[in-house]
Amino acid sequence: MYITIVHIKVLPDYIDLFIQASTENHLESVKEPGNLRFDLLR
Repeated sequence: MYITIVHIKVLPDYIDLFIQASTENHLESVKEPGNLRFDLLR
């Protein structure tokens, strides 16, 4: 089992864009075979 924890600092001007891109990444990642969980926290 692999666990990856990432902490990212986003510049204030890019927060909305980052959330949108991260949400799209989340929605596609959970479809991958073997992916049991993908959390996106703010």
